[in-house]
Amino acid sequence: MWFLSFVPDWLLTYAIHGAVALGLFLIFGGSLLKNLPVIGPYASMSNQIGSILLLIGVFFEGGLGVEMMYRNKIADMQVRIKVAEQQSVEANVKLTDELNKKQNDIKDKVKQNGKDIQAQRQNIDAECRLSDTAWMLYNRSVDAKVSSGTGSSNGTSTKSKDTTRR
Repeated sequence: MWFLSFVPDWLLTYAIHGAVALGLFLIFGGSLLKNLPVIGPYASMSNQIGSILLLIGVFFEGGLGVEMMYRNKIADMQVRIKVAEQQSVEANVKLTDELNKKQNDIKDKVKQNGKDIQAQRQNIDAECRLSDTAWMLYNRSVDAKVSSGTGSSNGTSTKSKDTTRR
């Protein structure tokens, strides 16, 4: 029934309903008028044509029902696809914002670690040996992720993971 997709809905509906109605009219008209002498010989032909039209009309009524059901499903799926695309765009924007925020946090942390190392330069160069503060700052600057805790530049860290990487 793929060829029904090329014909407008209203035209299909009227044509199919018209075929069913004409088939019923010819069947009942032929049955009623078979006793008239002038029209009597044509009554059986009217019944046959009416039966054929009725069968074709009923067949196409079923096809039209299935076609309309599929068109409704397609329209529903297109609406769902548009909603999913919109949600996807919103999720991508949100994900991009979060990613940018995390990258900016990492860049800020790296800059802060560089500043902390510069501020502690005297302690680092004092006796040519590195203090625990220097190791902690070095470890923080080498880590690629943002530290989960807040640490100070004097070596005391609240939640550092590994300060003994030497």
